[in-house]
Parts: sequence; structure tokens; C-alpha cells
Amino acid sequence: MPSESNAGLVAGLTALFAASGETVTYRRDSTEIEVTAVLGESKSSGMDRNGQRVTFRTRDYLVAVEDMVMSSAAIRPKSGDRIIQTVNGIETQWHVMDGMSGGDCFRYVDDATRTVFRIHTQEK
Repeated sequence: MPSESNAGLVAGLTALFAASGETVTYRRDSTEIEVTAVLGESKSSGMDRNGQRVTFRTRDYLVAVEDMVMSSAAIRPKSGDRIIQTVNGIETQWHVMDGMSGGDCFRYVDDATRTVFRIHTQEK
């Protein structure tokens, strides 16, 4: 039985998807699915090989675990997959990538219930 705080988290995430979710295409090789995602964007900086400060723009997509099904099989995000988003008729591809500090390309938003992926991407 989920705890009261877990139930509150799930209810909050459901409301977030209903209010802010948008349809994007998730592509792995030649297979595509449409999923509802909530977007978040981050900027981070570091030093390149020449000691120059470089700023990176990344985008995270929150996607329900239950929506990540391809060919009748549940999938987890994988580095190299793509998320295609169309805004005002312009298609932009975001590539799923491992975390900046060498971590996985996704994490669970809700570790206790594992119902939502936070997928790390970078525009290509």
C-alpha cells in the first residue's frame, strides 16, 4: 500500500502532466512512439580543453514509465535514442545522453514508486 506522501507525489505528478504535458515523439532506431512529456531545461558550465568556460544547454523530459512501450515491450531510455519535438511547425531533435557527470541517461523522479522517468537530452 503506498504511503500517504507517495500518494501525494503521484497525484501531484498526474496534475503536472495534465496541466503542462505536451506530445512528443520518442524514437529508437526506426521505431517511434508518441508520449506525453513535461519539459525542463538546465544550463551548466565547465571548462574545455583550452581552459575556456563553456556553457551547456540540456533539456530533461519527464515521461510516465507506463507510456514507454515499443512493440508491446516496456523500455527504459537508452543513450542515443531521440526525442522529437515540434514547435510552431519546426521539428527539433534532442538526443538522449548520459548525465554530465557520467551518470545514466535517466533517473526516476519518484524513487519510491518509479512511475516517471526524467530523461536527460541535448539538442543535436
